[in-house]
Amino acid sequence: MKTLTIGTRTTDEYIVTQKDTARTFDSGGLDILATPMLICSAERSCKNMVDPLLEEGLGTVGTMVNIRHLAPTPVGMKYWCESEITAIEGRMIRFHVTLRDEIEIIGEGTHERFVINNERFSNKANRKLGHVTDFSEESMEKLTALMRQQLRTAIGRKALEFGSGKCSLAETLIGDLEYLACTDKSDKTLKAIQQQPDKNEITLIPDSELGEDCYFGRFHMVYTLFGFHDLPHLVDEIMRLRRLILKGGKMVVIDFAADGFADECIKQLKRCGFENITEETFDIDGNPAFLLEAVK
Repeated sequence: MKTLTIGTRTTDEYIVTQKDTARTFDSGGLDILATPMLICSAERSCKNMVDPLLEEGLGTVGTMVNIRHLAPTPVGMKYWCESEITAIEGRMIRFHVTLRDEIEIIGEGTHERFVINNERFSNKANRKLGHVTDFSEESMEKLTALMRQQLRTAIGRKALEFGSGKCSLAETLIGDLEYLACTDKSDKTLKAIQQQPDKNEITLIPDSELGEDCYFGRFHMVYTLFGFHDLPHLVDEIMRLRRLILKGGKMVVIDFAADGFADECIKQLKRCGFENITEETFDIDGNPAFLLEAVK
């Protein structure tokens, strides 16, 4: 970033047209400014403030909106959005926005955006068209070998696979573990549960239940495969998963290395109290990836 500073502000002017109404958006039945358009105006103003100040090839994406729509504005009336930067934390930029029409304040709240590399972020999105969910056999063997190496150095043999449905090693790792829990319902995970050998135990735990006391301090290792990159509040998720790990246990993160994401993960792991963080880089079907090991 070049000249972004806390306190930087801008004001943009808009006018309500028929295409901006709640009736058009189907978010209501009246010809007044739609709430989705109010939010869009705020996002646009924040984006237009910061993007011209970034290095070439960088941009921003919205990750959080908390804006109240306080009053109606009719078609034909002007309204303004005043945006002010209130915090800059690494790649995250937080704004306070105030929207007012010709009569009164019509909206107010906060918005967060993250600085991204446009090309890498586009590639990440395009991988969802099929490349991420269908790794080659060679890459799956590589991922399995990496995770087995991590299991050999864990303090025990109870693990949690924090998954997102993109990739699961449950089917291949269950024979190496005393107990394995998974959070996603991917076909591979469900197949592994159905075919579990008698000597092992594998359980599907809904992600919504991980906050329950019964899971705190239960696992020797928590690992995630390409599940962190899509989380808008990474530090909150890491802290939640940290509470599930026994003292001396570890978290293992495997993800794509786009947008300097390994550095972001390391930063948030340290912020959550993990120590002895090590990084290993490798290639996964032509895409740079990384493995992080962090001890609680």
